[in-house]
Amino acid sequence: MPYRVAPIPVCLIALITGCTTRAPSAGSSQRPRGRRASTLELTQLARVDAVTWVAESLVVSPNGGSIAYRDHVGRNTRVVHNGRPHPIYTAIGPLRFSPDSRHLAYVGRRKNRDHLVLDGRPGAGREAISSGSITFSPDCKHLAFSAKTNLQHQVVRDARADQPFDSIGLGSITWGPRSQRLAYAAKLNAKAFVVMDSKPGPAYDDVAHLAFAPRGKRWAHQAREGRQYRMVIDGQAGSRYDSTSPPFFSPDGRHLAFVALKRGHGLRLIRDGRAEPLYQDIGRPLWSPVGNHLAYVARSAAGYRVVQNGRATSPVAQITAASLTWAPRGKHLAWVATVQGGEAMVQDGRTGPTWQEIFAPVWSPDGRRLAYGVQYRTPAGVASRLVVDGHPGPFFAEVGKPVFSPNGRRLAYPARRGTSWHMVVDGRLQAPLRRVGHPVFDPQSRHVAYVAVTAEGFRVVADGRPGRAFAIILGRKPGMVSFDSAHQLHYLGITATGREATIYRVTQRLQSQNK
Repeated sequence: MPYRVAPIPVCLIALITGCTTRAPSAGSSQRPRGRRASTLELTQLARVDAVTWVAESLVVSPNGGSIAYRDHVGRNTRVVHNGRPHPIYTAIGPLRFSPDSRHLAYVGRRKNRDHLVLDGRPGAGREAISSGSITFSPDCKHLAFSAKTNLQHQVVRDARADQPFDSIGLGSITWGPRSQRLAYAAKLNAKAFVVMDSKPGPAYDDVAHLAFAPRGKRWAHQAREGRQYRMVIDGQAGSRYDSTSPPFFSPDGRHLAFVALKRGHGLRLIRDGRAEPLYQDIGRPLWSPVGNHLAYVARSAAGYRVVQNGRATSPVAQITAASLTWAPRGKHLAWVATVQGGEAMVQDGRTGPTWQEIFAPVWSPDGRRLAYGVQYRTPAGVASRLVVDGHPGPFFAEVGKPVFSPNGRRLAYPARRGTSWHMVVDGRLQAPLRRVGHPVFDPQSRHVAYVAVTAEGFRVVADGRPGRAFAIILGRKPGMVSFDSAHQLHYLGITATGREATIYRVTQRLQSQNK
């Protein structure tokens, strides 16, 4: 069951038209009063006009430090990246940052030709380019996409086009983990292929669920022949089934598992070619982080079980499949089971106390601690609390997802009492606020920061101290900040006055403190 926390709202249209905040000068700094001082440095990234910019096109880079958006220029449009305008086009597709945030790609159209635009530089004009096919390699040194020419489709890798096909599988372009191999699904003359490094493989009626092993030496996909399905591993087709799940490689890439259906018999897990017992239903297989263990939830006539390395637990009335979770080092396994009287957290086969409802568990990074939320329904309303290491905490109306510090010693989570939200850090309530986002710890576990909504606007609260107010705050994820080091974080802050808004990269340096 998910944690019941309303997200911080982000509405950029309302930001421009309904909010007014004082715009600080670029490069200005702020030093809050008090013992634990911090310094803000603001760098202006862009100044936008509510009439000409396309607010819904705004994207934030994965590291939370860059932005890009579309801006109207008469009847045409252009991309603005960190305040720098790109060439003008008649139409522009969705914007996409590379995983390392260093590159920006999109499709721009002019004179009835599509161009793949990389870092503002347009490539060769093509009849059509699928915006959704743009895929960066893991090392971000290569890029591939699907283009259309004369009713046929080609995958283009670093400006080199593969042979044409009738179609390219939507979302199938897949890079190997080491960025050296590229594969995708294609169809030609009613037959389907997996094309690996520009070479089509065996023909099938259909192919799907293409996946590389994490270390890149192995690959697999599902293939259909008539009404039957096979798992193709490293180019070799396996047994026939009535249906299969996608392939699931272990994190070390040495093992592969999938779920297979035989009508009239049931479902069974196939692990490294060996079949496990039949069940009526099987959940998604879950490998341990190091790849030496495999667990899944299975249902039979007797009830639900967790099957770990082929060994099944005693049946219970219900198991929440989404709650099944390994500790980061793979030494412990936990899940939520429905038992007589309610729900219980089961850890390594040991059943804990019974509660009315339990939220999904969260492990500390070292795998030694476990936290989860519980909920009560009473005539007076709903009450929630967090259970940490088996010890229940104080009651709240709602609790949010807990976050452990990198060293596993500290814990923070949002909680609501009445209409006010608090951040609970190491068991202590911080000041009440209208809304709070997800807490983020620095790499050394000394500081904790989060985005909050106050009467004056959005603020970042670091170590319990609210910072400067902005009309909106953006990060690598909605409502999150990013630490650059043990004592420095950054986020994007936006001020608005009338129809004009200014976007800043905000760098905040925190004073060292011992924890």
